[in-house]
Amino acid sequence: MKSNSANRLIPVFTIGLVLLALFLWKNSSETPLPEGISSEDYESVRTSLKKATGTEPTQAEVLFTLAKSLESQGDYDSAGRCFEAVSGSDSHYGLRALLESGKLQIKLNHATAAESSLRKFLEYADQDPDIKNSQIAEALDWLKYLMSIELRFEERTPLLKKLHELGYAKPQHSLQYLFPHLLLWNSVKGRDKIRACLQETPGDPHLLIAHGRYLTGAGKLEDSRVLLEALVEKIPTNPACLAALLECHFERNDWNSFEAVLTKYKPEDKEDWLLMLMKGEYALHEQHWEQAAFHFEKLLEEDRGNVTASMGLAQAYQELGQNEKSEQYRQQTRVLSRIRPQLSKLLKDDPESFAEIAQQCESIGYDDAARILRLQGALIGQQVPFLTAPEN
Repeated sequence: MKSNSANRLIPVFTIGLVLLALFLWKNSSETPLPEGISSEDYESVRTSLKKATGTEPTQAEVLFTLAKSLESQGDYDSAGRCFEAVSGSDSHYGLRALLESGKLQIKLNHATAAESSLRKFLEYADQDPDIKNSQIAEALDWLKYLMSIELRFEERTPLLKKLHELGYAKPQHSLQYLFPHLLLWNSVKGRDKIRACLQETPGDPHLLIAHGRYLTGAGKLEDSRVLLEALVEKIPTNPACLAALLECHFERNDWNSFEAVLTKYKPEDKEDWLLMLMKGEYALHEQHWEQAAFHFEKLLEEDRGNVTASMGLAQAYQELGQNEKSEQYRQQTRVLSRIRPQLSKLLKDDPESFAEIAQQCESIGYDDAARILRLQGALIGQQVPFLTAPEN
C-alpha cells in the first residue's frame, strides 16, 4: 500500500515541478516594474491592450503605453522611468522609447541624458525598417533644439541638412542652416533653459560653456570671465571652451589676456567656428593680414553667411593690396547686412521676400541659399510636416 501511494504521488509531484518552473520562467522573463509604477496600473493597461488586440501584450508594450499615458497626465518622472525600462529591453519598442525619452528629458531639463537618447536613436534608426522618416525628423528637430540653446552651431548644421534632405525643413530651419550667425542667438528663452538645465546637471561642460557665452552676450563680462577661466583649467584642450573665453576677452578689449590664453592652451584638433573667428580677429589686431585672411576664409567655407568673417576678409585683403578681393568681400558684407533685418519676413509666409532674398544671395554667389529659399517660397500654402520641438 505504501508503495502504491508513493507511485500515485509521483505524477502530482512532477506536474507541480513543471508548473513551478513555468511560473519562475514567466516571471524571470519580465523585468521588475520601474520605481513608482504600481502593479495595479500595469495590469490595467495590460488588460486594456489585450482586450483591444485580442493578444497578450509584451511587458515592453505595456510599459510604453503606460509611459505615454503618464506623460499626458504630467507625471514626467514616472513616464521617464517607464521609457528607460523599455529602451534597453525590447527590439520593437526600444528605439521608440529612446526617442520619447529624449523628448521627455528635454522637458525635464535633463539635457545630457536627452542628447544621449536622441543620438542613440538616430544611430540605430536606419537599421529598423519600421522607423518612419517622420520619427527620424522628430528626433533631429529635438536634437537641433538642444544644439541651438547650447550654441553648438557646428553640430547643429548636419542635423538641419538632414531635415532638408528628408523634406521636413520649415523656414526657420532653413534660416538656421543658411545664416546661423545672422540670427539672434542670445535669446532669453535660450538663457533661461540653460540655467534650468544647469540646475539638474551642474557640471556639464556644454551647458557651462553656453552659460558663459550667454553671460558675455548679456554684457556680464566679469561673471563670464570668472566662469570660463575656471572651466578652461578643467578642460584645457576643449576648443569650444577656449573660444568662449577668447570671445569674453575680445568683448572686454583685453588683448593681453587674449594673447595669454592663446599661448597657454592648445586645443584639440577640431574645427570650432568661434575659435576660427577669434583667431581671425586676433590676427587683424596684430596686423598679421595673411593669417587673418586664412582664418576668415576657413570660417566662410563652413559658414557662408558669416558677415563678421566677410568684414574681416575685406580689411585683410585691402591691407594686402588685393583690392579686387577686398571689394568682393565688402560687397558680400553689404548684401548680408541688408539681408539680416529682412530674415524675419521669411517667417511670415511672404513668397516675395523669399524671392527677393534669394536674388540677393545669388548676387554674391551664395547659390545654395538661393535654391533653398526659392524652394521654401514655393512651398508656402502647402501642408508642412508637423514637428513638435520648441523654438529657441
